[in-house]
Amino acid sequence: MSPSRSSKPPKEQTAASTPDAKPAALDAYVQVGVVVGTHSHDGRLRILPQTANPQRFRPRAAIHIKGQRFVVARVQTQQHILLVKLNGIDSPEAGAELVREPVFVPERAVPKPPEGTYYHYQIIDMDVVAESGEPLGRLVEVLETGANDVFVVRDERQEWLLPAIGDVVVEVDLAARRMRVAIPQGLEPRPVAAPKPARPLRPRRRRSHHRDAGQAPQAPAPPQA
Repeated sequence: MSPSRSSKPPKEQTAASTPDAKPAALDAYVQVGVVVGTHSHDGRLRILPQTANPQRFRPRAAIHIKGQRFVVARVQTQQHILLVKLNGIDSPEAGAELVREPVFVPERAVPKPPEGTYYHYQIIDMDVVAESGEPLGRLVEVLETGANDVFVVRDERQEWLLPAIGDVVVEVDLAARRMRVAIPQGLEPRPVAAPKPARPLRPRRRRSHHRDAGQAPQAPAPPQA
């Protein structure tokens, strides 16, 4: 795919290593959702989709969960959640085995994005450099703001929030895993907060217990340094 100044990626998101027990040779997989729960007595799954493709969970579509290939029997939408019945998952107990598992499809099944656009999984972890060649960090997250996406580019010291627009994204080289950007005038990075050091444990003071009611309790001696 040739580089382009248009940069807003479609929504099929995170790349992942091959989950299938017997995958096709060199076949990569793409995460398109995650199982967040079960629904009803028939083993239906509650799936949070991570794809803008409305056909991804259509009946007879194949998906991969926990190293197994499943075929969708039927699907129902409930607000932002999909209620998906899979062939072979016929009880709440069977469905519970898949809860909190990501849902994958083979990368070859993902439609080619429009010219000049990229799926999230294609650009996450990509090295980002300025037009001068100065390294800025790695693209670690894509924020969806409603207007245009924002690329979060971070190194160990600072992070950039770069708008995913054509005037900023100069070049995307998928083969080299590198993105070249034009930093907007006035935009500055923000420092990455250093992790707080662990607080040292202090010895607990023990209270003195006196059985003699006539004896006043004494203050405990402070611990020695």
